[in-house]
Amino acid sequence: MHQTYFYRTSFLFFHLLRRDWKKLLLWISLLSFFVGGFASSIQEIYGKNKASLQGMFETLRNPAMIALCGPTKATSKEFSVGTMYAQEMLLFTSIFFAIMSIFHVIGRTRQEEEDGIRELVNAFPVGRLSCTTALLFEMAFIHVVIAGVTTMILQLQHVPNMNFLSNFLFSASLSLQGILWGVVALLGAQLFSSAISARSFSLISLGVLYLIRMGTDLKAESFSWFNPLSWSYLINVYVKNNYFPLLLVVLLSLFLVGMILFLEKSRDLGGSFFSEREGRQNARKSLLSLHGLFFRLQKLFIFSWGIGLFILGAAYGSIFGNIGNFFKKSVIIKQMFLHSASYSLQEQFMSTLCLIFATLSTIFALSSLMKLVSEEKRDHWSQIIAMPQSRAMFYFIHVMFADFLGVVGQILSILGLYCAQYFVMKTPIPFFEVLKAGIVWIPAIIFSIGILACFIGFLPRLSVVIWGYVVFSFLISYFGPLMKFPKIVRKLAIFLYIPQLPVDSMNWESIIVISLFSIGLVLLGFLGYQRRDLILD
Repeated sequence: MHQTYFYRTSFLFFHLLRRDWKKLLLWISLLSFFVGGFASSIQEIYGKNKASLQGMFETLRNPAMIALCGPTKATSKEFSVGTMYAQEMLLFTSIFFAIMSIFHVIGRTRQEEEDGIRELVNAFPVGRLSCTTALLFEMAFIHVVIAGVTTMILQLQHVPNMNFLSNFLFSASLSLQGILWGVVALLGAQLFSSAISARSFSLISLGVLYLIRMGTDLKAESFSWFNPLSWSYLINVYVKNNYFPLLLVVLLSLFLVGMILFLEKSRDLGGSFFSEREGRQNARKSLLSLHGLFFRLQKLFIFSWGIGLFILGAAYGSIFGNIGNFFKKSVIIKQMFLHSASYSLQEQFMSTLCLIFATLSTIFALSSLMKLVSEEKRDHWSQIIAMPQSRAMFYFIHVMFADFLGVVGQILSILGLYCAQYFVMKTPIPFFEVLKAGIVWIPAIIFSIGILACFIGFLPRLSVVIWGYVVFSFLISYFGPLMKFPKIVRKLAIFLYIPQLPVDSMNWESIIVISLFSIGLVLLGFLGYQRRDLILD
Protein backbone atom coordinates (compact mmCIF):
# COMPACT_ATOMS: atom_id res chain seq x y z
CA MET A 1 0.00 0.00 0.00
CA HIS A 2 1.42 3.41 -0.92
CA GLN A 3 2.38 5.49 2.08
CA THR A 4 1.81 8.93 0.49
CA TYR A 5 0.88 10.44 -2.83
CA PHE A 6 4.56 11.29 -3.36
CA TYR A 7 6.17 8.09 -2.15
CA ARG A 8 9.51 7.33 -3.90
CA THR A 9 9.41 10.51 -5.99
CA SER A 10 13.18 10.92 -5.64
CA PHE A 11 13.74 7.37 -6.92
CA LEU A 12 11.60 8.03 -9.99
CA PHE A 13 13.35 11.36 -10.56
CA PHE A 14 16.78 9.73 -10.73
CA HIS A 15 15.31 6.96 -12.88
CA LEU A 16 14.08 9.59 -15.35
CA LEU A 17 17.52 11.20 -15.45
CA ARG A 18 19.15 7.83 -16.18
CA ARG A 19 16.57 7.10 -18.83
CA ASP A 20 16.74 10.48 -20.57
CA TRP A 21 20.36 11.49 -20.01
CA LYS A 22 21.35 11.31 -23.69
CA LYS A 23 18.37 13.38 -24.78
CA LEU A 24 18.89 15.85 -21.93
CA LEU A 25 22.59 16.23 -22.68
CA LEU A 26 21.78 16.99 -26.32
CA TRP A 27 19.04 19.35 -25.18
CA ILE A 28 21.43 21.24 -22.88
CA SER A 29 24.15 21.50 -25.49
CA LEU A 30 21.97 22.64 -28.40
CA LEU A 31 19.79 25.11 -26.53
CA SER A 32 22.58 26.65 -24.45
CA PHE A 33 24.96 27.23 -27.34
CA PHE A 34 22.17 28.28 -29.69
CA VAL A 35 20.89 30.86 -27.19
CA GLY A 36 24.21 32.20 -25.95
CA GLY A 37 26.71 31.52 -28.70
CA PHE A 38 26.09 34.47 -31.06
CA ALA A 39 26.68 37.40 -28.69
CA SER A 40 30.36 37.85 -29.52
CA SER A 41 29.65 37.65 -33.27
CA ILE A 42 27.11 40.44 -33.01
CA GLN A 43 29.55 42.46 -30.92
CA GLU A 44 32.17 42.14 -33.67
CA ILE A 45 29.74 43.27 -36.34
CA TYR A 46 27.78 46.01 -34.57
CA GLY A 47 29.51 46.77 -31.29
CA LYS A 48 32.36 48.69 -32.93
CA ASN A 49 30.18 50.58 -35.40
CA LYS A 50 27.67 52.98 -33.87
CA ALA A 51 26.06 53.75 -37.22
CA SER A 52 25.32 50.06 -37.85
CA LEU A 53 24.01 49.67 -34.30
CA GLN A 54 21.66 52.62 -34.76
CA GLY A 55 20.57 51.13 -38.05
CA MET A 56 19.58 47.94 -36.24
CA PHE A 57 17.77 50.02 -33.63
CA GLU A 58 15.62 51.54 -36.36
CA THR A 59 15.17 48.16 -38.02
CA LEU A 60 13.91 46.46 -34.87
CA ARG A 61 11.42 49.27 -34.28
CA ASN A 62 9.51 48.60 -37.48
CA PRO A 63 6.10 46.91 -37.14
CA ALA A 64 7.12 43.76 -39.00
CA MET A 65 10.04 43.10 -36.63
CA ILE A 66 7.94 43.94 -33.57
CA ALA A 67 5.30 41.48 -34.77
CA LEU A 68 7.99 38.82 -35.17
CA CYS A 69 10.33 39.46 -32.22
CA GLY A 70 8.45 41.75 -29.84
CA PRO A 71 9.26 45.35 -28.82
CA THR A 72 12.06 46.85 -26.78
CA LYS A 73 11.93 49.61 -24.17
CA ALA A 74 15.44 50.77 -24.98
CA THR A 75 15.84 54.30 -26.28
CA SER A 76 18.30 55.24 -28.99
CA LYS A 77 20.94 56.06 -26.35
CA GLU A 78 20.26 52.91 -24.30
CA PHE A 79 20.31 50.58 -27.31
CA SER A 80 23.31 48.24 -27.21
CA VAL A 81 24.44 44.87 -28.48
CA GLY A 82 22.77 43.32 -25.43
CA THR A 83 19.38 44.92 -26.02
CA MET A 84 19.53 43.99 -29.70
CA TYR A 85 20.49 40.42 -28.84
CA ALA A 86 17.65 40.14 -26.32
CA GLN A 87 15.00 41.50 -28.71
CA GLU A 88 16.07 39.17 -31.51
CA MET A 89 16.47 36.06 -29.37
CA LEU A 90 14.14 36.06 -26.36
CA LEU A 91 10.72 35.51 -27.93
CA PHE A 92 12.08 33.46 -30.80
CA THR A 93 13.97 31.02 -28.59
CA SER A 94 11.20 30.94 -25.96
CA ILE A 95 9.08 29.22 -28.59
CA PHE A 96 11.79 26.59 -29.12
CA PHE A 97 12.04 26.02 -25.36
CA ALA A 98 8.26 25.70 -25.19
CA ILE A 99 7.95 23.24 -28.08
CA MET A 100 10.71 20.97 -26.77
CA SER A 101 9.16 20.96 -23.29
CA ILE A 102 5.71 20.18 -24.71
CA PHE A 103 6.91 17.21 -26.72
CA HIS A 104 9.00 15.82 -23.87
CA VAL A 105 6.27 16.14 -21.24
CA ILE A 106 3.52 14.65 -23.42
CA GLY A 107 5.85 11.78 -24.33
CA ARG A 108 6.49 11.01 -20.67
CA THR A 109 2.87 11.33 -19.50
CA ARG A 110 -0.12 10.82 -21.77
CA GLN A 111 1.84 8.88 -24.38
CA GLU A 112 3.14 6.46 -21.72
CA GLU A 113 -0.38 6.03 -20.41
CA GLU A 114 -1.52 5.08 -23.92
CA ASP A 115 1.38 2.64 -24.29
CA GLY A 116 0.69 1.01 -20.90
CA ILE A 117 4.06 2.01 -19.43
CA ARG A 118 2.57 4.16 -16.67
CA GLU A 119 0.38 1.26 -15.57
CA LEU A 120 3.44 -0.94 -15.10
CA VAL A 121 5.20 1.75 -13.06
CA ASN A 122 2.18 2.35 -10.85
CA ALA A 123 2.00 -1.39 -10.14
CA PHE A 124 5.14 -0.95 -8.00
CA PRO A 125 5.09 0.70 -4.54
CA VAL A 126 5.13 4.33 -5.71
CA GLY A 127 2.88 7.23 -4.84
CA ARG A 128 -0.09 8.10 -7.00
CA LEU A 129 1.44 11.46 -7.91
CA SER A 130 5.08 10.42 -7.80
CA CYS A 131 5.55 10.02 -11.58
CA THR A 132 4.14 13.45 -12.32
CA THR A 133 6.12 15.09 -9.53
CA ALA A 134 9.33 13.39 -10.65
CA LEU A 135 8.77 14.70 -14.17
CA LEU A 136 8.25 18.21 -12.80
CA PHE A 137 11.54 17.93 -10.92
CA GLU A 138 13.26 16.71 -14.08
CA MET A 139 11.91 19.67 -16.06
CA ALA A 140 13.01 22.11 -13.36
CA PHE A 141 16.44 20.49 -13.10
CA ILE A 142 17.18 20.51 -16.81
CA HIS A 143 16.10 24.13 -17.25
CA VAL A 144 18.12 25.26 -14.25
CA VAL A 145 21.17 23.60 -15.83
CA ILE A 146 20.42 25.25 -19.19
CA ALA A 147 20.10 28.64 -17.50
CA GLY A 148 23.42 28.15 -15.74
CA VAL A 149 25.27 26.98 -18.85
CA THR A 150 23.79 29.76 -21.00
CA THR A 151 24.75 32.39 -18.42
CA MET A 152 28.29 31.04 -18.35
CA ILE A 153 28.55 31.06 -22.16
CA LEU A 154 27.34 34.67 -22.32
CA GLN A 155 29.66 35.71 -19.51
CA LEU A 156 32.74 34.14 -21.10
CA GLN A 157 32.28 36.20 -24.26
CA HIS A 158 32.89 39.45 -22.32
CA VAL A 159 30.49 41.54 -24.38
CA PRO A 160 30.26 45.16 -23.08
CA ASN A 161 27.01 46.05 -21.27
CA MET A 162 26.19 42.34 -20.85
CA ASN A 163 26.98 41.85 -17.16
CA PHE A 164 26.42 38.76 -15.07
CA LEU A 165 23.06 39.75 -13.56
CA SER A 166 21.65 40.68 -16.97
CA ASN A 167 22.96 37.48 -18.52
CA PHE A 168 21.39 35.48 -15.72
CA LEU A 169 18.06 37.29 -16.17
CA PHE A 170 18.18 36.61 -19.92
CA SER A 171 18.85 32.89 -19.37
CA ALA A 172 16.37 32.54 -16.51
CA SER A 173 13.58 34.05 -18.60
CA LEU A 174 14.01 31.40 -21.30
CA SER A 175 14.29 28.52 -18.85
CA LEU A 176 11.19 29.61 -16.95
CA GLN A 177 9.27 29.76 -20.23
CA GLY A 178 10.39 26.19 -20.87
CA ILE A 179 9.15 25.12 -17.43
CA LEU A 180 5.86 27.00 -17.85
CA TRP A 181 5.03 25.37 -21.16
CA GLY A 182 6.06 21.99 -19.82
CA VAL A 183 3.47 22.55 -17.08
CA VAL A 184 0.88 23.60 -19.70
CA ALA A 185 1.57 20.34 -21.55
CA LEU A 186 1.15 18.45 -18.28
CA LEU A 187 -2.23 20.14 -17.84
CA GLY A 188 -3.20 19.02 -21.34
CA ALA A 189 -2.19 15.47 -20.43
CA GLN A 190 -4.73 15.56 -17.57
CA LEU A 191 -7.54 17.09 -19.59
CA PHE A 192 -7.36 15.05 -22.80
CA SER A 193 -7.43 11.31 -23.36
CA SER A 194 -4.83 11.03 -26.13
CA ALA A 195 -1.30 12.27 -26.66
CA ILE A 196 -2.31 13.87 -29.97
CA SER A 197 -5.09 15.91 -28.33
CA ALA A 198 -2.91 16.94 -25.39
CA ARG A 199 -0.07 17.96 -27.69
CA SER A 200 -2.42 19.86 -29.99
CA PHE A 201 -3.95 21.69 -27.02
CA SER A 202 -0.50 22.82 -25.87
CA LEU A 203 0.75 23.87 -29.30
CA ILE A 204 -2.49 25.65 -30.19
CA SER A 205 -2.33 27.55 -26.88
CA LEU A 206 1.24 28.59 -27.72
CA GLY A 207 0.26 29.67 -31.24
CA VAL A 208 -2.80 31.62 -30.10
CA LEU A 209 -0.82 33.52 -27.46
CA TYR A 210 1.85 34.33 -30.05
CA LEU A 211 -0.76 35.75 -32.42
CA ILE A 212 -2.46 37.70 -29.62
CA ARG A 213 0.82 39.30 -28.58
CA MET A 214 1.42 40.37 -32.17
CA GLY A 215 -1.73 42.47 -31.98
CA THR A 216 -1.15 43.83 -28.49
CA ASP A 217 2.50 44.69 -29.12
CA LEU A 218 1.57 46.67 -32.21
CA LYS A 219 -1.58 48.43 -30.99
CA ALA A 220 -1.95 48.11 -27.19
CA GLU A 221 1.35 47.16 -25.63
CA SER A 222 0.05 47.39 -22.06
CA PHE A 223 -2.25 44.42 -22.72
CA SER A 224 0.82 42.27 -23.43
CA TRP A 225 1.26 42.04 -19.65
CA PHE A 226 -1.71 39.65 -19.61
CA ASN A 227 0.06 37.28 -22.00
CA PRO A 228 2.41 34.69 -20.40
CA LEU A 229 4.44 34.42 -23.61
CA SER A 230 5.10 38.18 -23.55
CA TRP A 231 6.67 37.89 -20.11
CA SER A 232 9.76 36.45 -21.80
CA TYR A 233 10.77 39.86 -23.20
CA LEU A 234 8.98 42.22 -20.80
CA ILE A 235 11.89 41.68 -18.43
CA ASN A 236 13.52 44.54 -20.38
CA VAL A 237 16.89 42.88 -19.95
CA TYR A 238 20.12 44.84 -20.58
CA VAL A 239 18.14 48.07 -20.08
CA LYS A 240 16.41 48.12 -16.68
CA ASN A 241 16.32 44.39 -15.76
CA ASN A 242 12.74 43.95 -14.60
CA TYR A 243 12.45 40.76 -12.52
CA PHE A 244 8.67 41.04 -12.03
CA PRO A 245 7.75 39.02 -15.17
CA LEU A 246 9.85 36.13 -13.84
CA LEU A 247 7.81 36.19 -10.65
CA LEU A 248 4.63 36.07 -12.72
CA VAL A 249 5.90 33.00 -14.59
CA VAL A 250 6.77 31.27 -11.31
CA LEU A 251 3.39 32.07 -9.72
CA LEU A 252 1.44 30.91 -12.79
CA SER A 253 3.50 27.71 -13.00
CA LEU A 254 2.91 26.94 -9.32
CA PHE A 255 -0.82 27.59 -9.68
CA LEU A 256 -1.02 25.24 -12.68
CA VAL A 257 1.05 22.59 -10.85
CA GLY A 258 -1.43 22.67 -7.96
CA MET A 259 -4.32 22.29 -10.41
CA ILE A 260 -2.54 19.42 -12.21
CA LEU A 261 -1.89 17.46 -9.03
CA PHE A 262 -5.51 17.90 -7.97
CA LEU A 263 -6.77 16.74 -11.37
CA GLU A 264 -4.49 13.71 -11.50
CA LYS A 265 -5.51 12.68 -8.01
CA SER A 266 -9.14 12.88 -9.11
CA ARG A 267 -8.95 10.85 -12.32
CA ASP A 268 -8.33 7.19 -13.09
CA LEU A 269 -5.19 6.03 -14.84
CA GLY A 270 -5.81 6.38 -18.57
CA GLY A 271 -8.83 8.57 -17.94
CA SER A 272 -9.31 12.25 -18.75
CA PHE A 273 -11.70 15.09 -18.12
CA PHE A 274 -12.41 15.74 -21.80
CA SER A 275 -13.09 12.36 -23.31
CA GLU A 276 -12.87 11.69 -27.01
CA ARG A 277 -16.26 11.82 -28.69
CA GLU A 278 -17.72 8.52 -29.75
CA GLY A 279 -17.01 7.53 -33.31
CA ARG A 280 -19.39 6.23 -35.95
CA GLN A 281 -20.84 2.76 -35.56
CA ASN A 282 -19.47 1.86 -38.98
CA ALA A 283 -16.20 3.29 -40.22
CA ARG A 284 -16.15 5.47 -43.30
CA LYS A 285 -15.01 3.86 -46.54
CA SER A 286 -12.16 6.38 -46.71
CA LEU A 287 -10.47 4.51 -43.83
CA LEU A 288 -10.01 1.53 -46.13
CA SER A 289 -7.34 3.49 -48.02
CA LEU A 290 -3.91 4.49 -46.73
CA HIS A 291 -4.33 8.17 -47.53
CA GLY A 292 -7.73 8.15 -45.80
CA LEU A 293 -6.22 6.52 -42.72
CA PHE A 294 -3.32 9.01 -42.61
CA PHE A 295 -5.69 11.96 -42.90
CA ARG A 296 -7.90 10.57 -40.13
CA LEU A 297 -4.93 10.12 -37.81
CA GLN A 298 -3.68 13.65 -38.45
CA LYS A 299 -6.96 15.48 -38.91
CA LEU A 300 -6.72 17.66 -35.80
CA PHE A 301 -3.04 18.32 -36.45
CA ILE A 302 -3.75 19.40 -40.05
CA PHE A 303 -6.66 21.70 -39.23
CA SER A 304 -4.79 23.30 -36.32
CA TRP A 305 -1.75 24.08 -38.45
CA GLY A 306 -3.84 25.20 -41.41
CA ILE A 307 -5.87 27.67 -39.36
CA GLY A 308 -2.74 28.87 -37.57
CA LEU A 309 -0.84 29.55 -40.80
CA PHE A 310 -3.78 31.42 -42.32
CA ILE A 311 -4.17 33.57 -39.20
CA LEU A 312 -0.43 34.24 -39.08
CA GLY A 313 -0.47 35.41 -42.70
CA ALA A 314 -3.48 37.63 -41.98
CA ALA A 315 -1.79 39.05 -38.88
CA TYR A 316 1.25 40.11 -40.89
CA GLY A 317 -0.90 41.39 -43.74
CA SER A 318 -2.91 43.58 -41.35
CA ILE A 319 0.11 45.82 -40.67
CA PHE A 320 0.73 46.60 -44.34
CA GLY A 321 -1.60 49.61 -44.27
CA ASN A 322 0.46 51.57 -41.70
CA ILE A 323 3.95 50.29 -42.33
CA GLY A 324 4.70 52.89 -45.00
CA ASN A 325 3.88 55.84 -42.72
CA PHE A 326 6.26 54.51 -40.09
CA PHE A 327 9.22 54.19 -42.41
CA LYS A 328 8.76 57.64 -43.87
CA LYS A 329 10.01 58.98 -40.55
CA SER A 330 13.33 57.14 -40.71
CA VAL A 331 16.10 57.91 -43.19
CA ILE A 332 18.08 54.87 -42.03
CA ILE A 333 15.18 52.53 -42.73
CA LYS A 334 14.84 53.93 -46.23
CA GLN A 335 18.52 53.26 -46.85
CA MET A 336 18.29 49.72 -45.50
CA PHE A 337 15.03 48.51 -47.02
CA LEU A 338 14.16 50.64 -50.02
CA HIS A 339 16.69 49.07 -52.35
CA SER A 340 14.68 49.68 -55.49
CA ALA A 341 12.28 52.43 -56.49
CA SER A 342 10.45 49.84 -58.60
CA TYR A 343 8.96 48.09 -55.57
CA SER A 344 6.98 49.35 -52.61
CA LEU A 345 8.03 48.79 -49.03
CA GLN A 346 5.18 46.31 -48.62
CA GLU A 347 6.41 44.24 -51.56
CA GLN A 348 9.93 44.13 -50.16
CA PHE A 349 8.66 43.01 -46.76
CA MET A 350 6.38 40.47 -48.39
CA SER A 351 9.42 38.70 -49.84
CA THR A 352 10.87 38.33 -46.33
CA LEU A 353 7.56 37.22 -44.84
CA CYS A 354 7.30 34.47 -47.44
CA LEU A 355 10.57 33.07 -46.07
CA ILE A 356 8.95 32.88 -42.62
CA PHE A 357 5.85 31.21 -44.08
CA ALA A 358 8.03 28.72 -45.98
CA THR A 359 9.90 27.80 -42.79
CA LEU A 360 6.67 27.18 -40.89
CA SER A 361 5.15 25.24 -43.80
CA THR A 362 8.30 23.12 -43.87
CA ILE A 363 7.89 22.35 -40.17
CA PHE A 364 4.23 21.52 -40.83
CA ALA A 365 5.10 19.06 -43.60
CA LEU A 366 8.06 17.51 -41.78
CA SER A 367 6.00 16.96 -38.63
CA SER A 368 3.56 14.92 -40.70
CA LEU A 369 6.28 12.83 -42.37
CA MET A 370 8.04 12.33 -39.03
CA LYS A 371 5.05 10.25 -37.93
CA LEU A 372 6.28 7.55 -40.32
CA VAL A 373 9.17 7.03 -37.89
CA SER A 374 7.47 7.81 -34.58
CA GLU A 375 4.57 5.43 -35.21
CA GLU A 376 6.99 2.77 -36.47
CA LYS A 377 8.92 2.97 -33.19
CA ARG A 378 5.67 2.29 -31.32
CA ASP A 379 4.97 -0.76 -33.52
CA HIS A 380 1.82 0.80 -34.96
CA TRP A 381 2.70 0.08 -38.59
CA SER A 382 3.71 -3.58 -38.35
CA GLN A 383 0.18 -4.92 -38.89
CA ILE A 384 -0.38 -2.70 -41.93
CA ILE A 385 2.97 -3.56 -43.50
CA ALA A 386 2.30 -7.27 -42.85
CA MET A 387 -0.81 -7.04 -45.04
CA PRO A 388 -0.64 -7.33 -48.84
CA GLN A 389 0.49 -3.73 -49.01
CA SER A 390 3.77 -2.82 -50.68
CA ARG A 391 6.35 -0.80 -48.82
CA ALA A 392 6.65 1.42 -51.87
CA MET A 393 3.00 2.47 -51.60
CA PHE A 394 3.32 2.97 -47.84
CA TYR A 395 6.45 5.12 -48.18
CA PHE A 396 5.40 7.24 -51.15
CA ILE A 397 1.93 7.99 -49.78
CA HIS A 398 3.57 9.34 -46.62
CA VAL A 399 6.01 11.46 -48.64
CA MET A 400 3.36 12.76 -51.06
CA PHE A 401 1.04 13.50 -48.14
CA ALA A 402 3.81 15.60 -46.56
CA ASP A 403 4.46 17.37 -49.89
CA PHE A 404 0.76 18.15 -50.16
CA LEU A 405 0.64 19.60 -46.64
CA GLY A 406 3.72 21.73 -47.32
CA VAL A 407 2.07 23.22 -50.42
CA VAL A 408 -1.25 23.74 -48.65
CA GLY A 409 0.44 25.38 -45.66
CA GLN A 410 2.32 27.84 -47.86
CA ILE A 411 -0.79 28.70 -49.88
CA LEU A 412 -2.91 29.23 -46.75
CA SER A 413 -0.35 31.60 -45.22
CA ILE A 414 -0.02 33.73 -48.36
CA LEU A 415 -3.80 33.66 -48.80
CA GLY A 416 -4.16 35.08 -45.28
CA LEU A 417 -1.55 37.71 -46.12
CA TYR A 418 -3.35 38.69 -49.32
CA CYS A 419 -6.81 38.92 -47.71
CA ALA A 420 -5.59 41.10 -44.83
CA GLN A 421 -3.51 43.49 -46.94
CA TYR A 422 -6.37 43.77 -49.45
CA PHE A 423 -8.59 45.34 -46.79
CA VAL A 424 -5.99 47.63 -45.18
CA MET A 425 -4.16 48.99 -48.24
CA LYS A 426 -5.48 51.63 -50.61
CA THR A 427 -3.68 49.92 -53.48
CA PRO A 428 -3.42 46.22 -52.55
CA ILE A 429 -0.74 44.01 -54.00
CA PRO A 430 -2.34 41.92 -56.79
CA PHE A 431 -3.18 38.35 -55.87
CA PHE A 432 -1.03 36.89 -58.63
CA GLU A 433 2.03 38.78 -57.32
CA VAL A 434 1.42 37.52 -53.77
CA LEU A 435 0.90 33.99 -55.09
CA LYS A 436 4.15 34.03 -57.08
CA ALA A 437 6.11 35.37 -54.10
CA GLY A 438 4.81 32.50 -51.95
CA ILE A 439 4.79 29.43 -54.16
CA VAL A 440 8.35 30.00 -55.39
CA TRP A 441 9.44 28.64 -51.97
CA ILE A 442 7.70 25.29 -52.47
CA PRO A 443 10.81 23.58 -53.99
CA ALA A 444 12.76 24.40 -50.79
CA ILE A 445 9.96 22.84 -48.70
CA ILE A 446 10.01 19.68 -50.82
CA PHE A 447 13.83 19.58 -50.66
CA SER A 448 13.66 19.50 -46.85
CA ILE A 449 11.13 16.67 -47.08
CA GLY A 450 13.59 14.83 -49.35
CA ILE A 451 16.35 15.14 -46.74
CA LEU A 452 14.06 13.72 -44.06
CA ALA A 453 13.05 10.90 -46.43
CA CYS A 454 16.74 9.94 -46.74
CA PHE A 455 17.12 9.86 -42.97
CA ILE A 456 13.99 7.70 -42.68
CA GLY A 457 15.38 5.31 -45.26
CA PHE A 458 18.92 4.93 -43.91
CA LEU A 459 19.21 6.48 -40.42
CA PRO A 460 15.68 6.63 -38.98
CA ARG A 461 16.86 7.09 -35.40
CA LEU A 462 18.65 10.28 -36.45
CA SER A 463 15.64 11.77 -38.21
CA VAL A 464 15.43 14.57 -35.62
CA VAL A 465 18.55 16.08 -37.21
CA ILE A 466 16.25 17.59 -39.83
CA TRP A 467 14.95 20.09 -37.26
CA GLY A 468 18.45 21.43 -36.74
CA TYR A 469 18.89 21.86 -40.49
CA VAL A 470 15.59 23.76 -40.86
CA VAL A 471 16.47 26.10 -37.99
CA PHE A 472 19.97 26.57 -39.41
CA SER A 473 18.62 27.37 -42.89
CA PHE A 474 16.15 29.89 -41.50
CA LEU A 475 18.69 31.67 -39.33
CA ILE A 476 21.25 31.87 -42.14
CA SER A 477 18.63 33.15 -44.58
CA TYR A 478 16.93 35.58 -42.21
CA PHE A 479 19.86 36.93 -40.19
CA GLY A 480 22.68 36.03 -42.58
CA PRO A 481 22.96 39.44 -44.26
CA LEU A 482 23.12 41.10 -40.83
CA MET A 483 25.56 38.68 -39.21
CA LYS A 484 27.77 38.21 -42.29
CA PHE A 485 28.20 34.44 -42.08
CA PRO A 486 31.01 32.92 -44.22
CA LYS A 487 30.00 32.05 -47.78
CA ILE A 488 30.70 28.36 -47.28
CA VAL A 489 28.18 28.34 -44.41
CA ARG A 490 25.58 30.30 -46.37
CA LYS A 491 25.78 27.81 -49.26
CA LEU A 492 24.40 25.07 -46.99
CA ALA A 493 21.08 26.89 -46.42
CA ILE A 494 18.49 25.79 -48.95
CA PHE A 495 16.35 28.92 -48.50
CA LEU A 496 19.13 31.14 -49.84
CA TYR A 497 18.80 29.51 -53.27
CA ILE A 498 15.19 30.68 -53.61
CA PRO A 499 14.62 34.11 -55.25
CA GLN A 500 12.71 36.51 -53.01
CA LEU A 501 10.04 37.68 -55.43
CA PRO A 502 9.16 40.26 -56.51
CA VAL A 503 12.37 42.03 -55.48
CA ASP A 504 14.70 39.38 -56.93
CA SER A 505 14.45 38.19 -60.50
CA MET A 506 13.16 34.69 -61.11
CA ASN A 507 15.90 32.03 -61.20
CA TRP A 508 14.44 29.05 -63.04
CA GLU A 509 17.75 27.20 -63.11
CA SER A 510 17.95 27.16 -59.32
CA ILE A 511 14.31 26.10 -58.96
CA ILE A 512 14.70 23.22 -61.46
CA VAL A 513 17.94 21.96 -59.87
CA ILE A 514 16.40 22.01 -56.37
CA SER A 515 13.33 20.16 -57.64
CA LEU A 516 15.44 17.46 -59.31
CA PHE A 517 17.57 17.05 -56.19
CA SER A 518 14.38 16.72 -54.12
CA ILE A 519 13.10 13.91 -56.33
CA GLY A 520 16.49 12.20 -56.15
CA LEU A 521 16.56 12.39 -52.35
CA VAL A 522 13.07 10.87 -52.09
CA LEU A 523 14.04 7.99 -54.41
CA LEU A 524 17.29 7.45 -52.52
CA GLY A 525 15.38 7.35 -49.24
CA PHE A 526 13.04 4.75 -50.70
CA LEU A 527 15.96 2.45 -51.57
CA GLY A 528 17.01 2.48 -47.92
CA TYR A 529 13.47 2.16 -46.58
CA GLN A 530 12.73 -0.85 -48.78
CA ARG A 531 15.77 -2.76 -47.51
CA ARG A 532 15.87 -1.95 -43.81
CA ASP A 533 14.05 -3.66 -40.95
CA LEU A 534 11.38 -1.98 -38.87
CA ILE A 535 12.72 -0.15 -35.83
CA LEU A 536 11.20 -0.48 -32.39
CA ASP A 537 12.01 1.47 -29.23
